[in-house]
Amino acid sequence: MKLKRTKLAALALTALMAVGATSLVAYASETEDVASAIDTSTKTETGVVIDFYLSEDDLTNAGVKLTISYSDGTTSTEILEDAATLTTTAAKCLESGSVVAKYSYTLNGTGTTVSNSKTVTIPATGHTANDSTIYKVKTAPTCTTSGIYVYTYTCTVCKSVYDKEVEVAATGHDYDFSGSYTYYALSSDNVTVDTSSTAISANVYADGVDTLVDVSGLQVAKTNSNGSPVITDTSKAATYYMVYTCANGCGVKAAVKITIPASTVSYILIVGQSGLNDQDITDAIANKTKYYSESQLPSNDSIELANCTVDGSITIAYYDSNDVPLEGTKKITITAHHMTKTVAVFSSESDMTMCTVSTDTSGNMVVKNNSCYLTVTYVEQVECTAANCPLTTVCSAKYEKNTSNAITVDFVEGIDTCSNKVVSTDNKTASPAGAHTVLGAAKDDIAELVKDKSTKLTYEDLEDLISTGSYTTSSGVTYAYKDYVKLSDDTSTCTANGTVTVTYICTVDKVNTAATETITVYAKGHDMKHIVTNTVAATCEADGGYDVVYGCVRDNCGYVDTSVETQHYTLARLRHTNELSTDGVHPKNGSDGDSNDYTDTLNQKIYLEITGSKVVDINGYLTKDGTITVADVSSDGSTPVTGNDGWVRIGVSSDDTLAVYARAYTLCTTCTGTPHRVYITPASAGYKSGTNSSTTGTIKVTVDAINKQDSDGAGGYVTLTATYVVNSGITKTVVPATSTFAYYTSESAYTARLQSNTTGTDPDADVKNGLTLDSDGVYRYYLSDVFASSYTGVTSYDGGLFFISNGLVDTSANELCLYGGVWYYVSNGQVQLSYTGLAQHDGAWFYVTSGVLDTTKNGLVTYDGAQFLVAAGQVLTSYNGLWQYSSAIGGDDNWYFIAAGQVVDYSGVVMYDNAFFVVVDGVLDTSYNGTVEYDGATFNVVAGQLYDQVA
Repeated sequence: MKLKRTKLAALALTALMAVGATSLVAYASETEDVASAIDTSTKTETGVVIDFYLSEDDLTNAGVKLTISYSDGTTSTEILEDAATLTTTAAKCLESGSVVAKYSYTLNGTGTTVSNSKTVTIPATGHTANDSTIYKVKTAPTCTTSGIYVYTYTCTVCKSVYDKEVEVAATGHDYDFSGSYTYYALSSDNVTVDTSSTAISANVYADGVDTLVDVSGLQVAKTNSNGSPVITDTSKAATYYMVYTCANGCGVKAAVKITIPASTVSYILIVGQSGLNDQDITDAIANKTKYYSESQLPSNDSIELANCTVDGSITIAYYDSNDVPLEGTKKITITAHHMTKTVAVFSSESDMTMCTVSTDTSGNMVVKNNSCYLTVTYVEQVECTAANCPLTTVCSAKYEKNTSNAITVDFVEGIDTCSNKVVSTDNKTASPAGAHTVLGAAKDDIAELVKDKSTKLTYEDLEDLISTGSYTTSSGVTYAYKDYVKLSDDTSTCTANGTVTVTYICTVDKVNTAATETITVYAKGHDMKHIVTNTVAATCEADGGYDVVYGCVRDNCGYVDTSVETQHYTLARLRHTNELSTDGVHPKNGSDGDSNDYTDTLNQKIYLEITGSKVVDINGYLTKDGTITVADVSSDGSTPVTGNDGWVRIGVSSDDTLAVYARAYTLCTTCTGTPHRVYITPASAGYKSGTNSSTTGTIKVTVDAINKQDSDGAGGYVTLTATYVVNSGITKTVVPATSTFAYYTSESAYTARLQSNTTGTDPDADVKNGLTLDSDGVYRYYLSDVFASSYTGVTSYDGGLFFISNGLVDTSANELCLYGGVWYYVSNGQVQLSYTGLAQHDGAWFYVTSGVLDTTKNGLVTYDGAQFLVAAGQVLTSYNGLWQYSSAIGGDDNWYFIAAGQVVDYSGVVMYDNAFFVVVDGVLDTSYNGTVEYDGATFNVVAGQLYDQVA
């Protein structure tokens, strides 16, 4: 895979929009193909036959075959891949579905359109049953007859519930030959019987097989203290029956005939066999092998059957010391069983060689993995060695060991080819159990260093040896000490001795600890240097600073030489985002003298304010024209409106207190307290004059409402809204201001009102206009002392902006709110002019600067400890993958791993643009070169990108 740098860079530059394009080479190729397919002849198409390739075997083939007839009597055939329109109706459990192919062709020359279609039926799927355990017994099975259960199923697809009858096999008789029984015999069989007992009157099955034998007349045999039948004459053979009753309650009985030889038995011979395939038994019969007790006979599981699933038997005879056979024989059942052995099957020869196979004290197989770090998976397999085993699965092992650790199959070495039948398998894992390997050369060098340095050994001595030491083997392999030896837990200090733990990493697995040792190290002594401390970062609101002391730089020491004077350094205050210099004078009141600080080009937002208490008009001028701009005002006092681009005065010019002033300003976006304010145009006290430095636009004031004073000179008010008209070609966000003031149509009206006031105070001092805090703690909106209960809008108050609804502050407004074309960030009804960051609205997140939506924000922003991708002021929650923070938009050119618009603190491998990359802590690590494990394989990594697989 090749790093597609051009494509990645293109994505970074177009992260805010989607762009699609077609390759020019591909386009040219397609154009040539189309051109070559055009038939330039003048033949007219007279007809067409439309055939489809859709069939029951291929329901996705949209191919079409066209047979076109021409006016000259010729025909041609065209094959169109994927040309037909396929409409699929899915099949349901009990309803069939269909696939319909349609195609239309318009004849060249006649314009006639020929259409055809083909429908292929999809069979109903039938119900998909769950694993039902719910059933009712319709007919219970017996020992000899089958039964019927009715199971209730729920279809996992359509959820239908339905019943299904299932035949249940007959149970068969259950004699439980290992369970209870009763001894029966005839007195003539040399067994003492209970003559008062009821004799068996019916035939029973012999030895549990379906063959009836006549045992009528048998009575219950008496037993001795050992629970065995009482033999009448021990010098003679005796016969009795062990009779079992079927446990299923059907009453059917089965009898096992037992013959007891006379006490003069000297040895036993095997004289017959049935259902066996055992050479040892055959040889014992042929060679008349003597057994001196039944316990010496071959065990049940050691005898190979002709069929592992069917019982066999051996017949034994008893002989006296004169080799004379005694009366009667005994048949011993060999119950069905496999000739089993347990083996370990490995997936490779190396795994098999790595492990040792044995048994524990309970006879269970044990596999020991002698590796120190590799895990081995194997199969514990039980095999049957019987020649005629009816099992169908044949062992296919290539690498196999038995419980004596002997290799029974080795595909590479050609040892055997397993042909045993598989009885059972169990997948298992052998964890590493081998000893780890220490880098001996490093351990020896450390021991020599400890010996040489003695009481002068320090932590740094050990650190130097480990960081520079290495060992090279005779085959040229070099082991760097720093890769296999680690130091930790150093308890020594500058003034006190201590210890350090040396950890040796296994040279085989390179991960696990092979050994550790504790070494005494001695005091290090101080490492004196000049140290920067007590650092306070500078902000746009205050200077910062730091101290420089002379002290020890070792961790956790803290020693400072107080005889060396501490030096303090000041970090100058940072520039506010709306000022050009930090000359120490904040240009809030026009007294800075540095006109550059008044520029409005540093910030994207322009705010307005209107200050003052009353407006004294000239002959009702404001009642005639509702819009006031610099273009239609005078500066000679002939009208009540004067000013320039940076401020507008509304009111007579004879007294500053008889007019209000509209001004434009910007706010610092990095202040943590009240944002630093800079007015756009410098002015002297009162902002009535000054040199205009604004280059972006003009203040405009609108009369929203006006009411003349009454005959007593009272009750007049005017509501003004100040905004900013931005010059063409300039983009700014304007935040208007609205306020209400006392109003007089003329200076004479105001003078008359003033003279009528016998107190000699300002007659408007106690008149409520605009937003006012009442004595009950509630903010209300007034118009000349009258509560404006119908007023709704945004108004200015005490330097802030508030949302008013029905004359009251709308405390329910707690998000982004739209008013007058501006989105404000509002909390409890107040615009948060000091807030810059992310805010939520209608399930989405937006970037706010100084309380107003900032659609110019692009890039990564930090919020609540995380980073988010913002474009045009909104978090891009739809973006997933790698994204480059280009320096063109103020970024660092790093590639970030983003999920749902947020940088993910993830380390690992990620896929992007059909390539794979290494990400560390959410950032593409272009400095990484080496290998990486991913999805069970090892890949080469160059500049953070995965290339060819190496293992």
